[in-house]
Amino acid sequence: MSGCGVKTSNNNYILTISMKNPLKLTGHILPRLTPLAVFLLAYSSQCGAFGLGELHSHSELGARLAAQVELLAPPERGTPLAVRLGSRDDYQKNGLSYPDTVKLRFVVSNEAGSAPLIYISSAQAVDEPFLQLLLDVSYPGGRVVKVFTLLLDPPAAP
Repeated sequence: MSGCGVKTSNNNYILTISMKNPLKLTGHILPRLTPLAVFLLAYSSQCGAFGLGELHSHSELGARLAAQVELLAPPERGTPLAVRLGSRDDYQKNGLSYPDTVKLRFVVSNEAGSAPLIYISSAQAVDEPFLQLLLDVSYPGGRVVKVFTLLLDPPAAP
């Protein structure tokens, strides 16, 4: 076997196995490969499965922000999640403009019987048609950071 490992690409975990002669899985190679496969299947449910889905906005330009982000493979219910907007330094490092004009509130809903979500809201109207949100979600098992671009359409004409 020339190489075996787990590579990450866009927060996805991919098993890559390369062998010099893939047709010869008999003899001493198969017994060695089976424990590796069992380990990776067991480990895959523990490593890096938690993520953030798409941002869905229910707001128009000039109105209060109401949006939500689905939690993908969230930690167990009851696990504390801390959601915050990235710091000014995080924004600068990523070449993004910090949303100075709006103060955001984040609420995590991870109740039984419903999809786990992060609700994002603002107390004041959003007058910027374009917002870049760098969400930073921390939990006891790690941290997830994702950038969302939000475009707000003007209100529909009556």
